[in-house]
Amino acid sequence: MEAGTSSNEIYSINLKKKELTDVVSGEIICIVQGGENKGNLIVEEHKYFVQVGSYNSVFLLSPKGKQLGVIALEDDDPSIPGACKSTDYGYYNP
Repeated sequence: MEAGTSSNEIYSINLKKKELTDVVSGEIICIVQGGENKGNLIVEEHKYFVQVGSYNSVFLLSPKGKQLGVIALEDDDPSIPGACKSTDYGYYNP
């Protein structure tokens, strides 16, 4: 996946193998610090509507980039800081 003109790219670095792997387009908000999702990423992704406009949603992703659930539909949702501590209270898993 390549970053668009308005997106950042998240990479994984394997220092032993000296490899750089493209994970997903977006911006890391945090790495979950506790609970069953400890070590997973909370990432903001900039997306576009089909007709006009764009939005920023926040997702829970594995370190490999697999989407595990939706944290928030807007990037200013007040629940995001709590999700960085632990996602045990729940998240939407489509």
